[in-house]
Amino acid sequence: MHRLTGGIIQFGLLKGYALHSEATWHSNDIGSQLLGLYEQEVCALLWHLRERRDLLIDLGAADGFYGLGLVAAGGYARSLCFEIDPASRAALGHRRDGLGLADRVEILGDAKGDLPPLIRNQALDLSRAVVLCDIEGAEFDLFTDELLAQLAPACLIIENHDFDRASGCPRATDLVRRAARHFHVAEIHPGPRALHRIPLIASWNDNDRALLLSEGRLSLASWIVLSPSPVNR
Repeated sequence: MHRLTGGIIQFGLLKGYALHSEATWHSNDIGSQLLGLYEQEVCALLWHLRERRDLLIDLGAADGFYGLGLVAAGGYARSLCFEIDPASRAALGHRRDGLGLADRVEILGDAKGDLPPLIRNQALDLSRAVVLCDIEGAEFDLFTDELLAQLAPACLIIENHDFDRASGCPRATDLVRRAARHFHVAEIHPGPRALHRIPLIASWNDNDRALLLSEGRLSLASWIVLSPSPVNR
C-alpha cells in the first residue's frame, strides 16, 4: 500500500500528508492510515474539536501520526508530543524539523513525569486544548484525581487498554469514576468502514482487506471521551 500511494494519505482527516518512511511504532497500521481508515471515529472527533481548540497534547505520540500530522495538515496550530521511547522521540524530532514545524511542535518525554509539572508551571490555555492519550495501559496511573482536576477545561480522548472484560474492566471503571467528578464522560467504539469507496482495494479478496484493517488489538477498541462539565467550560 505504501508503494501504491507513494506514502501519501489518500482520504480522510490527513489527506495529502506524507507518512514517515521509517515507522518506529506499529508499522502494520500504515496501510489503514494511508487509506484514511485508521481510527476514523477518533479522527472525526478530533476534526470536530478543532473548530474551538487549536492545541493538541499528544500523549504517546509514537511516529507523530496525530501530533505532527494534524499540525502539518492545518487542523491544529501547535502540538505538545509526549513519547517515552528514545528512538521514537528522535525520529519525531527529525521528522518535525524536516516538515519545518520546529516552532509549532514541542517534543517531550514520559507523560507521567513531564505532563503534571508542565500543566502546573506553564500558562497553557487548556480551554483551547485537546488531550489525545494512547499510552498502552499507563493511562490508569497517569490520570489521578489531581491531574484530572487540572485538565478540567480541556477535552480528553483516552484509548482504553483495560481488556479485562470478563471482570467488567475494573481499571477503566475506576478511571471513569474519577473523571466523572470533573467531566462529562462518554465512550466511542469502532464502526463500519465504507471500503467500496476505495478503488485501490476493490479487487482485493476479503481476507486481504480484513488484514489491512486489522490493528492487532487484543480486544475490541474503545476510547473514553471526557468533555468539560458546564462549570469548566
